Amino acid sequence: MAAGAGKTFAMLSDALVEQKRGRKIVAAYIEPHGRSDTEDLAKQLPMLAPRVVEYRGVSLRELDLDLALAQQNGTLLVDELAHTNAPGSRHAKRYQDIEELCAKGLNVWTTLNVQHIESLREVVSSITGVEVQESVPDSILSRADEIELVDVSPEELLERLEGGKIYAAEKVDSALRNFFKKSNLVALREIVLRHVADTVDAQLRSFRSSEGVREVWATNPRVLVSLAPSKFAPRLVHAAARLARNLKAPLVAVTVETPRTKSATAADRDHLRGALESAERIGAEVVHCSGHDVVEEILKIARQTNSTIIVAGKPMRSRFREFISGSVADTLIRRSGKIDVHVVQGSSEEGMHAPATHPSSWPRASALLEALFWVAVATAICMLISPWLALPNLVMIYLLAVTWVASRLGRTEAVGASILSVLSFDFCFVEPRWTFAVADFQYFITFSVMLVVALLISTLTLSLKAQSLVATDREQSTRMLFDFSRALGECRTPRELARIAQITLLRQLGFESVLLWPEGQRELQRLNETSAFSDRDQNEMAVAKWVVDRGLPAGWGTSTLPAARGHYLPLEPIRGRFPVWAIFPAPQSQPHAVTAQIKTLGGLAHLLSGTIRRLQLEQESSAAHSKVQQEELKNLLLSSVSHDLRTPLTAICGAASAQLDDPSISERTRQLGATIMEAASRLSMMVRNVLDLTRLESGAVVLNRDWHPLEEIVAVAVRRTEELLRGKSINIRIPPNLPLLSVDGLLLEQLFVNLLENIARHASAASAVEISGRHSGKSVEVEVADNGPGLELGTNVQIFEKLVRGKSSHGFGLGLAICRTIAEAHGGTITASNRPSGGALFVLTLPLQEAPSGGPHEQ
Repeated sequence: MAAGAGKTFAMLSDALVEQKRGRKIVAAYIEPHGRSDTEDLAKQLPMLAPRVVEYRGVSLRELDLDLALAQQNGTLLVDELAHTNAPGSRHAKRYQDIEELCAKGLNVWTTLNVQHIESLREVVSSITGVEVQESVPDSILSRADEIELVDVSPEELLERLEGGKIYAAEKVDSALRNFFKKSNLVALREIVLRHVADTVDAQLRSFRSSEGVREVWATNPRVLVSLAPSKFAPRLVHAAARLARNLKAPLVAVTVETPRTKSATAADRDHLRGALESAERIGAEVVHCSGHDVVEEILKIARQTNSTIIVAGKPMRSRFREFISGSVADTLIRRSGKIDVHVVQGSSEEGMHAPATHPSSWPRASALLEALFWVAVATAICMLISPWLALPNLVMIYLLAVTWVASRLGRTEAVGASILSVLSFDFCFVEPRWTFAVADFQYFITFSVMLVVALLISTLTLSLKAQSLVATDREQSTRMLFDFSRALGECRTPRELARIAQITLLRQLGFESVLLWPEGQRELQRLNETSAFSDRDQNEMAVAKWVVDRGLPAGWGTSTLPAARGHYLPLEPIRGRFPVWAIFPAPQSQPHAVTAQIKTLGGLAHLLSGTIRRLQLEQESSAAHSKVQQEELKNLLLSSVSHDLRTPLTAICGAASAQLDDPSISERTRQLGATIMEAASRLSMMVRNVLDLTRLESGAVVLNRDWHPLEEIVAVAVRRTEELLRGKSINIRIPPNLPLLSVDGLLLEQLFVNLLENIARHASAASAVEISGRHSGKSVEVEVADNGPGLELGTNVQIFEKLVRGKSSHGFGLGLAICRTIAEAHGGTITASNRPSGGALFVLTLPLQEAPSGGPHEQ
């Protein structure tokens, strides 16, 4: 509920308890605030060195994010979740650092005071009178696996404060007079207790849902908040968020873009953008739409999202301005039907939905003069034709002038033209002429009707003009997306994508862009040229590489590295790394005009991502088709060669064997015969491997499963290869109580024979061979190792492919491929690696089946 409650101390105490239980705990960043008891606890934990940042002559201690990311596992303690990082840090806020740590799979414990929760910040400020600058989005808390309340009574907290355990002695009196009033602490305690109670209630509902407990709800509340460009938009978001949280309802934030909102000041548009970003951080669904009738668009979204409550700003303008411009809140209340409308006070200066008022929105002198000119033209025309036409017909000329002014100029000019038309008609044509006096009272009715009709026509004309502008904007945006999508459909390479994207942005928005493609582990390839981006710009390249690795937007318009010149958007990932679309606005572009296009840029990036995915699928399909063709050709060649070699090999082996059995041959002839026999036998074994592999891959071999003890299969394989392994020591360690295996005994025996033959070819004559087995959960693991030269670097996966041989190998490269095929046929796996002490290690994993009862290996 407040500083000094003991959050850091409690976190460290719990961490020490978990450390004693064997859990890995690392203090990544702790802020003890000079409290000795907290420092003593922190010293008992492994700590990471902080990153020291020099800022304006002051050394600031910050979390070393890269050092924390280097931790492989365990739990990190990161104090002060709401902390704002020093300028120049990777992220603006510490909660963003923690998000990155969690994205890597690390567990994080952190601390937070209730006044820093974004939706509660203004509530706390109104109670304590202290404006809190740092805040944490509610969505961060909603993602926490567990929230623990560190509670303390206000009396005890005040005792700590007076005892100098929270602030230095010279700050105690000031704290007691301001934030640490007892009434403030009581209110803060209630707020934090309610917040934690809501969290517990959510956990309870989740448990009931997972257990299938059915709940009966009369309604499903949903809160919709309507936002407009105004400095009070953030306040409206926070009020709606509190209402939604209290009702346990989802929140929808809606902004309707109209011609009036487009003329808002840059500051008001920035306030709106900040409010929408705040809504996203809170976890609200944000909806952008456009139209002329704001209320109709809001109600349409409310019905689409099944919202039961609409939150709008209370207009505080004069009745006259409301009569002229209308009131969104009043119209919502009248037209909302069964939807409840909650009106939140904005300010006495300006309502939440008031139109933007800035110097550029006031009528220009030239526009007023033009309106006066067209009324004068209408008067001149009436003067010329008045001898032949009755007065009511002259009114039509004035109405035509008002319509023309409304279609060319703004609302103020049209209203002015309407009033001037009535006055001119009275002055020039109504008796007595050349005076504003009226002889016949009936003309007052004429003047009134003429003014009302003129105002109505001008309003309808302006409405039609506004709708035309909105329709034009929609048509341009839709056409841009359509043309971009059609152009992308014709792309076949990433470079074509980059060229199309660059041309589209330059023509439509005046932005430069470059597509950065990940190459290798750390390199980025620029696929198009632009003067706005250089590979030598280390700052921009660092931002691009961060987006490539994390897959999150960064640069201007975001809260991550906002000082960058470019806006960096991640696209569809390629082998775990993200291509980046870097967008650079023209130097003369206004900031609010640039940020207004972020939504459009997101849509274009989505189309780019879809095209990249299509190119990936086309490439994968082509590679798969090519691989299938290669495999078919390879199998056909191997099968043909193997069958053609079997007959002559049989003849060669038979002739050599017969010659060796003849006692009358000379010793030299006997040596030659033995050499022929050995070479023919080795070639015959290769042919047998080729045929076995072909049959296994074609599915022609059906597993003849039976229950076998592992040690018997290994023993037979060792006996079959004892000639090849002569001179090598063989150590077999298989527990006698290992479960029986349901396998094809001949095939598994062949797997071990091939492994041992591979060791015999590559290990030295005096090397040792170790074969061990163990029961691991629902599988059995068998390790076959030697202490020879080991595997070549980077070949631990490739050696199981067909026709892949080591540099010192003289075989066809089929033995290990057969091993993998046999293992996979049994539902198992086989892997290869180098032993730390030297030599190769092969690990075979086979799944266990339910063993038969009564056997000697029963468990």
